[in-house]
Amino acid sequence: MIPYSSHTIDESDIAAVSDALRRAMLSPGPDLTRFESTVAEYCGARFAVAFSSGTAALHAAVHAAGGREGDSGITSPLSFIASANCMVYAGMRPYFCDIEPLTMNMDPAALATALRSDTKIVIPVHYAGVPCDMERIAALARTRNTTVIEDGAHALGALTQNGPVGNCAFSDMACFSLHPLKSITTGEGGLVTTNQPVLHERLTLFRSHGLVRNANNRFPDEGPWYMEMQDLGFNYRMNNFQAALGLSQLQKIESFISRREDIHRRYDQAFSALPGVIVPHIPEKIRSAHHLYVVRFDNAVIHADRREIVESLRQAGIGTQVHYVPIHLHHFYRTRFDCHAGMFPQAEAAYASMLSLPLYPKMTDDEIEQVISGFSDVIRRATQ
Repeated sequence: MIPYSSHTIDESDIAAVSDALRRAMLSPGPDLTRFESTVAEYCGARFAVAFSSGTAALHAAVHAAGGREGDSGITSPLSFIASANCMVYAGMRPYFCDIEPLTMNMDPAALATALRSDTKIVIPVHYAGVPCDMERIAALARTRNTTVIEDGAHALGALTQNGPVGNCAFSDMACFSLHPLKSITTGEGGLVTTNQPVLHERLTLFRSHGLVRNANNRFPDEGPWYMEMQDLGFNYRMNNFQAALGLSQLQKIESFISRREDIHRRYDQAFSALPGVIVPHIPEKIRSAHHLYVVRFDNAVIHADRREIVESLRQAGIGTQVHYVPIHLHHFYRTRFDCHAGMFPQAEAAYASMLSLPLYPKMTDDEIEQVISGFSDVIRRATQ
């Protein structure tokens, strides 16, 4: 079975982790500091702070932005649940705005309508690795003095006309996931980049219980052991051997994205002419991180339902996935926040017609051809 995605680990990654496990300190350690500075340089940001997961990174960013009970925030309904949950963790009320049908990213026009007087945070999601229109989103957010946090879980390595995703050219912070299926992996892990020293300090404090040592004589000097909790924080630290893996992976990110781009191009060439299939749209003058290859079906042309297509592909040895059930349709959001079907028609239409095909750097040419042949056969049968 060809999975829809998979991690890419080689002997150099294993050696890097093995070396880190021999160091005097496992958590934290020198590799963590180097990883953060290297990521910041790669993204073109002043600071990067590593976390135990992408969800932890989002939670920390919301906290650093000052999100509290009584505030509200806005994100895309077409994302993993963490994009909204991070606001709920802080006691905020999450709202959503609809997506652009082509990119499936946050629609700035919908955001303009959704902004409220109590909107504290906006979290645009770079869906499938395609960057959002951050300049327009940021311009709207500035009219309400709203903090912008990019959810770049899919987008480490993506480029825009204004530089890399993560340089925070039009945001206060950008968050990334280092899950095994993302651009690079640390097993589990996350990152936040920012250019603002105050946010950097809050992020660092939050990931380690809110504890600080007596830097800058903040409190009486009782001795070298003394640490003081100055804010509520969590144990969201990344350990040193995870960071060592991240450093090793980061050296290969360009080759990973190049391979993803090549697979994407070959799929486009093969599937563009298939009846009833809509291939992904990538705007000009940007580089996607190509995290997912999401096709959509024209249900007026395709005579099989999606489950039948998925099961036919599985019989052909091809794994698939659907990204995602819109957040507002999950039971928690329907019952807790009075969400319901019909609220965001573009996101719901995208979900009803989408399917993610296999895409990951270590796919072989034979596997790529198997996906092309198998998917084409299934679609031709479904349109007869």
